[in-house]
Parts: sequence; structure tokens; C-alpha cells
Amino acid sequence: MRKRIYRSIAIAIPLLCLITLMFPWKEQTHQNHLTRMALRLLELSTQNQEYSVEIWKRFPEFVMQGAHDEDFPLSDFIYLEPKSASTIGIRFNCRANNHYMHALGKVGLSDFPFIGRFDKDVDTLSWAKTNESFHADEEFNRGIQWHNYGWSAEDLDNGNMSWEKAINRYGYTDNAKALAYYTLGFILHLLQDMGCPEHVHDDPHGASGYTGFEMYVYREWAQLMPVVRTLRPKKFNSIDDYFNNLAMIGYSINRFQGGKQDNKQDIDQYSDLAKMFLLEYNDLQSKWIMKNKNGTAIIDRRLPSPEALILPDSTSDFEWNRKAYTASPFWHKGHDSGEFWPTSMEMHGVVGARGKDKEGFYYIELSGDIPLLGETRSLYPMAFLPTPLPQVKKQCKKWDIPELDGKTHLYEIIGKKIFPYIVEHSTGLIQHYFDIVNQPPFVKSVLISQVSTTKYHATWQDEIDRVSSKKRTTDVKSRNLEKKANRALNAGKVIVTVAFSEPVCKPRVTIAGKSLTKLSSDYEDSIWSGFYEIPERGPEKESLHISISTLDKNNHFGGTGGALDRNPGSPAKRLSRSGQYRWINYDAGADTNHIFVVQREKSEDISREHFIPGTWDWYVGNTLFGYVVITGGGRSGSMISYNTEGKEINSGNWRFDEATNRFILKWDIGRWVDKLSLSKNGMILSGSNNAGSGIMGKIRKKK
Repeated sequence: MRKRIYRSIAIAIPLLCLITLMFPWKEQTHQNHLTRMALRLLELSTQNQEYSVEIWKRFPEFVMQGAHDEDFPLSDFIYLEPKSASTIGIRFNCRANNHYMHALGKVGLSDFPFIGRFDKDVDTLSWAKTNESFHADEEFNRGIQWHNYGWSAEDLDNGNMSWEKAINRYGYTDNAKALAYYTLGFILHLLQDMGCPEHVHDDPHGASGYTGFEMYVYREWAQLMPVVRTLRPKKFNSIDDYFNNLAMIGYSINRFQGGKQDNKQDIDQYSDLAKMFLLEYNDLQSKWIMKNKNGTAIIDRRLPSPEALILPDSTSDFEWNRKAYTASPFWHKGHDSGEFWPTSMEMHGVVGARGKDKEGFYYIELSGDIPLLGETRSLYPMAFLPTPLPQVKKQCKKWDIPELDGKTHLYEIIGKKIFPYIVEHSTGLIQHYFDIVNQPPFVKSVLISQVSTTKYHATWQDEIDRVSSKKRTTDVKSRNLEKKANRALNAGKVIVTVAFSEPVCKPRVTIAGKSLTKLSSDYEDSIWSGFYEIPERGPEKESLHISISTLDKNNHFGGTGGALDRNPGSPAKRLSRSGQYRWINYDAGADTNHIFVVQREKSEDISREHFIPGTWDWYVGNTLFGYVVITGGGRSGSMISYNTEGKEINSGNWRFDEATNRFILKWDIGRWVDKLSLSKNGMILSGSNNAGSGIMGKIRKKK
């Protein structure tokens, strides 16, 4: 949860140079703690293939790395103004300036001055959705502080890592998906910041990642982390709802009832805040002072305060000073002495604020404001009694701790209670993202085999090209249907295998209006196979169409995108623009792209003579099984089978079936039933048995 570095005019240039060289390591909280756990929760909560395993098995590294890199660039150093080599200034490259959104005011950080160098920094939600206020030099800096995956600046749109870009970058190739998931990681970082009270109370907290709240929860993650199996992904229908809801929860975790702000009696000594800490009023300085009831100093000032060199009015008190705050809210919230203040005054003097809290509640500043110099707060309450905002009250159950022994740090209490919400919202947003970008299923290939021989096999082949001439990322531009086998099939049983682009519900596959039988799938439900009986009677030669329809097992946003794409040749894709999502190249419906040819023997040649007695070499599939001696005549008889060594192994009876023009052979052992057709010249018996295996007999001699 990287903060915006507060830059007072009084801060010396050497200090800024020093800050540049000493980044805190708490970005790992986003990368290896919160985002990693969110991905694990996604895996555990996916019960019926609603979400693709690609997210947590193939691309988790990219999601987590993006969650880390959103804090960068952070480079403050001396620079020469390009327009004039004699002009010296301070260069501020800082994405984290856009990581704040007041939960009620819906505005970004109001701290003053130097909020942005080239552009006006915006609230976190606006930054996440479109990066609408953006300058590549300030907030990208050529990507030199991001992980190098080999993408060009054009691939990264010069640092625009917005929700809109995350959606539009998602494609069919691995490198397109990797870039999209990397971009999603940036958005998760921003969402997770909404669970940090400092980011949603308009509190500049430059020391949080060094000596304050954010560094504490990073170091103590092992004891603060939630049990992932107890969590459930949070479900909303828009990115706005995810950010706004978590922001109000993050706001509520540090909102304590204390009394009305009207005069000297600002704080009710019997309030929740007074039960947590000792509150004293200083008449001489007209301010309230907060202290630990266990006697521990909240800010240890036994040594000279380092920030006093920069902030002359810094005091050793952890205070609420109405007069000082009203005179300059920006300075009061942003100078590095400890404070607490009424939440109703946080938007005082802030232009564009859309709402504010009602009177009677207080926020406790958790961290110092200047990196490296801000001192650690020792906040040890005797109770924990936050008052959630009405909008999220039902979601904030079991927060109260009526009594504490004064030995548990406020950081620990807040961390333990807020982390489950952050993880659940993060997982929910990943799900919401996939619901939007997940492409419709399509038929990748169809294979038809008969007597263990592939007769028809057609596959859609991807045509891959760069997304644009200046980008290295590639994607599938089109597909061509390549027929690897296309030979005529005969009357009898065939096996039809359909491969889909992803797991699908049980499909409906019909040939000439008749459904496949015994339809079953592989363990992933992406390949389905069934049987079809080509009728004996019919034209000597005809073409049969296959019709395939199904629904995706993965979720799809807005109820669209789950039906089969009938035209795989034009890859379907969902795009985002101005907050609206639309499909391109998507034609929902049954796939009818596959046609195969049937070649039949003339029926009169088959039925003219029902004569099969004789000795036949017998094949199961392509393997010689032995031979069969058939006796009898006319329409029925008996038979005995022998192995290749001449040993008798089975016997049975046969008959001719007028309805199908087939010979039915029923064997005594194994209850095998062969259904066979006699070739035009009377030399070949072919068909299949009741297990679907191909059977063929070749005449040695007739009786």
C-alpha cells in the first residue's frame, strides 16, 4: 500500500535524493501476501470450472508482479528542465499520488502542494478505470522500474495500466494473456489500497511503509493473515462497487465515536474513543491530547524529533487542534506530528468533494507523513470500538472488542480485521474481470472414425500476428478450417469426437437431425465423443451436416458470451470503452461448419442374395483376430470362431435383418453382437460390435 510522498516546500533536495534510494519493501504485501492469497481463494472457490485454471496455474506470476509494480516509478531527484539547461528543479515521478480516494468525498488526495508534476492527480477509482489524468514521463518513466518481460513501451501504452486496458489487452495467445493479467495486477494493488484506512481518510502517510502501519502489517503478516478457507469472494457487478464498498469498510475500521465538535467539549469523555484512550484537554493550547492508558508514550520524543528540523511547529503531542486544523486542513493532516481528527472535517476546504461524514466520529492517524523521518506510533487501546458507516454496517460484524489489556497494538487489531475483506474483494474483482474477458467457446476440431480408421478430421488453425506494427504482443487475427482427412464413410456405426476451446456443458451434437448416442467427455469437459449410426438405406452418395451447440462452463458477465460462437474464423473478443463492454466478431449459435460424405452400397446388390456361409478371416479393428466358419443359408445359420492357431474359441448364431439390410451375429461367450453389412461383391463383411469396436470379415472361400 504505497503512499504518496508528502512534499512540503520546506523539504530539502538532499532528503528527496535520499528517499529515492531507500524504497520500503512492503510492496511485497501486495505481491506475495494479498494477491497470492486472493489467487489461492479463487482456486479453492472454483468448484465447477466457473473460472479457468489459467489464472492461478499459468499466469499468477504476472498478476502478482503487476500488484507490486503499480507503486513505481517513485523517483525524486534533481533535474534540468528540458526547455532551459540552466533551470534546476526537482523531478517527481510517482504513480502513488493517485492511490487515494476519500470513501465519502470520492476525491483524491487533497494534500498541498506538489500533488502532481505534469498532470493533476486523481482519485484511485478514476485512475484505475481509465488513467484519465496521465503523463507518461511522470507515471511511467519508460517502465525502467517495472519487471522486464520484454514488452515495448507501446505494448504498455506508455504506462497506461487501467481497467480498460486490462480488458482490451486480453486475447487468445499466451503473451496477450500475460500482459492482460499483468495489467490486472496493477488494478488489484489499487483496490487493496482501499482497505487501508490511510488511503480512504485523506491522510498523507509517507512514513507508513517505513516506520508505520503498512510496514508493520507487512512484517507481521504471518500472525495477521486470514485463514483462506474461511473466506468467500465478494461479488459485485461493477469495478465501481468493488472500490467504493472496500473503501467504506477501510474507512469504517478507523472511525470511532467521540462526541460532537462544537466547543471545548468536543469529545465526550464517556464515548467509545474515551474508552480506548486517555483524552485530555489542554486549556493553554486549546487542543485535545490522546494518550495510552497503559502509560506508554504514543510518540517517543525523548530524543530531538528529526522532522522538527523540517517542520518547525512539530510537537510531541498526539493531538486534535481545532484551530490549527480549520486554519489549514491540508497542513494539519500532512505535517509529521501525531494527530487525530473529526471525520466530518476531513473534506473541509476540499474542492469537488461529493460527501462527508456526519459529526461525532474521529479518525486516528496511524503513521507519520515524511518517509524515513516519521516516527512509529505506539497505539495500545484498552478497547476497540469502531462505528462502521451505515452503508456497510451489516458487513462489519464482530469488530468490537469491549476490553483489552493495553498490550495489543492498534496496527495488529486493524490488520487482522481488514485483511479478510481485502482478500475477498481482490478475489471477487479477479472473478469479475474474467467474467468480462472470457471468450465464448468454439469448436476447435471434429474427428469422425469408422472401423478404427479416421475418415473425417477438420481443425481450425490460428493465424497469429502482432496486435499492431509497433507492438510486440501477438494475438489470433483469424482462423482457417483445415481438413486433415475427408474420406467417404460407409453405412454403419461411427465415432464422432468434438474438441472445444474450453470446458463446456454437455453439448447437443446432431447429424441429419439425429443426436449422438452415449455422449461422454474427458475429465476437463473440453473433448466430447459419441456414436452415430449411418443408415443402410439412403442415397448411394450424400453429404451429412453436423450441428453442434453448447454453453460455456465458465461464467460470463451480463449473461452474454456463454453460447457457442458459430463462426470461429473471426475470433470473438470483448472490448471496453467508456465503461461499456461490447462483443466484436461474436456470432452466437450452433456450429454447422462440418460436412462429411457417405458412400453406400446399392441396396439391391446386398439384399439380392442373403448368402454368407463360408470361411472368413476375422479382424477386430485393424488386428487379425483369427477366422470364422459360417454355416447355414438363406436368412439364418450358425458360426464358430477360431484363433490364429486354429483353436476354437467361440460359437453362435446369425440371422439377416430385413429392416436394416444387415447380418446380426450373436456369440455365446461374452454376449458379443456384431452388426455387419455385406459388400457389393460379397467379399467383405463390415460393421461394429455392441462395444463400438470395428469388425471386418474377408472371405477365404464360400460354401
